Amino acid sequence: MAITKESEIQSRIEIGNEQFRILVEASPFGILIAGRDEKIAMVNLFAANLFGYDGSELLGLALKEVIEGGLPIPANRLDAIIRLGTDTTHLEGRARRRDGSLIPVEMALSPLPSGEQLYVLATVTDITEKRESESQLVFLADIMERLYEAVIFLDDQGLICFWNSGAAKMFGVREEDVLGCHVDEHIRLSAEHTFGGDLISTVSDFGRLEKLVRCFPSGVSSSKRLRLKGTPVTWGEKKGSVWLANDVTREAELEAEIVKIAENEQRRIGEDLHDDLCSQLSGIGCLVEVLAQGVSDSDSNEAHTLAKVAEMICAAGETARGIAAGLTSAVIKREGFVGAVRELAERRRPDPSKECLVRIEDEALLDQLDDEKATHLYRIIQEAMSNAFRHGHAARVQVKLSADQSSIRLQISDDGGGFEPGTQTSGLGLLTMSHRASLMGGTCEISSSLQEGTQIDCVVPFHH
Repeated sequence: MAITKESEIQSRIEIGNEQFRILVEASPFGILIAGRDEKIAMVNLFAANLFGYDGSELLGLALKEVIEGGLPIPANRLDAIIRLGTDTTHLEGRARRRDGSLIPVEMALSPLPSGEQLYVLATVTDITEKRESESQLVFLADIMERLYEAVIFLDDQGLICFWNSGAAKMFGVREEDVLGCHVDEHIRLSAEHTFGGDLISTVSDFGRLEKLVRCFPSGVSSSKRLRLKGTPVTWGEKKGSVWLANDVTREAELEAEIVKIAENEQRRIGEDLHDDLCSQLSGIGCLVEVLAQGVSDSDSNEAHTLAKVAEMICAAGETARGIAAGLTSAVIKREGFVGAVRELAERRRPDPSKECLVRIEDEALLDQLDDEKATHLYRIIQEAMSNAFRHGHAARVQVKLSADQSSIRLQISDDGGGFEPGTQTSGLGLLTMSHRASLMGGTCEISSSLQEGTQIDCVVPFHH
């Protein structure tokens, strides 16, 4: 029950009556009541336990003996509070327990009129857990600051609640200018993505999101490539999502340059195969045919063997030409992108019993693709066909290409053996396809299951 100092309270003020005692004791907070001399005149059991005292031991102690920091200046300390009238002062300080330990507390100090006397009522709450949580948040924020250039917290409406210095630098807008604003006002992404349109809802529905996006910062003429990660979180009482972003523009440029170098080297090897090896094989084949004709009358067995060798050399030449054609993208320049895809479908069939169907819409638009994008799409189709026939043992592969002024969509499906996602068989080739799509600023979704074939859906912007 609430404990009072009889001589100080019951004989002079009304707060000592039983109803008041019951209310004080029922409080979920520690309650201290002090007079103008700052001596504690009343305390509830919650406060006694908080400070580690038996209830009566607190009576008569000065507030400054049990509260460190947070109180107004010593001179006329309680008079200053009393002059507030009915207002409440909220402060933070530290409670000094009987064993000398200090714990962080939150206090609400209010004037308490009782009869002709004025007292101060102090409610005291232990905020140790709150401080620990805040420390953890500060620690995590520091880690995120080191790992990610921009850290942003959005509420579930997309309003900006936190915007670190990295975000200010990345997007060219100060924190004080963005707090409370909708994120799409200050982070402009390429047309296919907005926070309000799809990103926030994706995080809410699926729990997390990681995506490469193109961003157009304020006051900057050039765009940036960002690796964006979103995760749903609760920040205090607000539910929303935290977004982490790194500028990978230079990284993307270097990756594109590496792919370009590899493509050029691949083309060179293909041209060397075609110009040198294939020519040499053709020459050897002609010599063997001449030898076969020279011995045809004298030794039929030897002539038959030489004819067989000539046939094998001819087959090796055709194989080398096929490899050379696969290594070089010169066919795109010669036939155009659409013609090159059709030629590839015909050449990639292992035998006439296999089907490779190509359906292309908006051919004129697709033939306007720049060399880099045409090559990337051609290589994705090439890899998908190779996987389907060679590894999936498919009998039928279907390729569908469509485009408009904003995007290109490539869909490839097969009836092969498929694979379990995440297994070793779903390795480098699929990663290469996804990587090529990301270099074009697009996405490549691959789905498959055993004996159910494989489906590839690739969407890239037309202008990148």
